[in-house]
Amino acid sequence: MMFNIKYFLVLLVCLTTSVINIQANAGDLDPTFGANGKIFGTMSNTEAAQDAALQADGKIVLASATIGADSSADFAVIRLNANGTTDTSFGTNGKAVVSFDNFANERASAVVVQPDGKI
Repeated sequence: MMFNIKYFLVLLVCLTTSVINIQANAGDLDPTFGANGKIFGTMSNTEAAQDAALQADGKIVLASATIGADSSADFAVIRLNANGTTDTSFGTNGKAVVSFDNFANERASAVVVQPDGKI
């Protein structure tokens, strides 16, 4: 049997192209984030996030609200690790809550991470 360089090169190009096509396209969900690229119900008693910011270390900060001790909404900030899991080292089990006034509804609608890393 004779070795044919043309067939070898065609096979090499096909294999190389197949490997390159395995990479995700822009806009595709990252399957390593959460469950197949999505997270749901990160915290109990917490409303849907209204805004998000990305920290330099890849952690994600979410602006939200949670039900406070007085049964009204309180300002809440949640931090996730880069893979979508809750960063339990932040606040109390990943959530920081601020109640500005008793029996008043406070909701975070925006969040920013400053250049010095402060939220």
